[in-house]
Amino acid sequence: MLKGDFASGVTKVYVNSLGKEVAFKEITVTQQKSLSRIMIGNEQRKDIIYDAQCATINSAALADGFDVY
Repeated sequence: MLKGDFASGVTKVYVNSLGKEVAFKEITVTQQKSLSRIMIGNEQRKDIIYDAQCATINSAALADGFDVY
C-alpha cells in the first residue's frame, strides 16, 4: 500500500522576481486532498483559498527561506 504522503520528483521553476530558478517537490496526495477540501468548503472565501495555496507552495519549495509572498 502506498503512503498517503508519497511524492517524488522535483521541478525547477524560474521565479522572475528572484532572478533564478527555484526547485519544488511534488505535493503529496494528502496535501492535494487537503487543498481540494479547503477550496470546496470555502468557495466564497478567496482569501482562505489563496492562503492555503501559498502555504502549499511554500511547503513544496526546496530553497531555504523561500516565501511565495
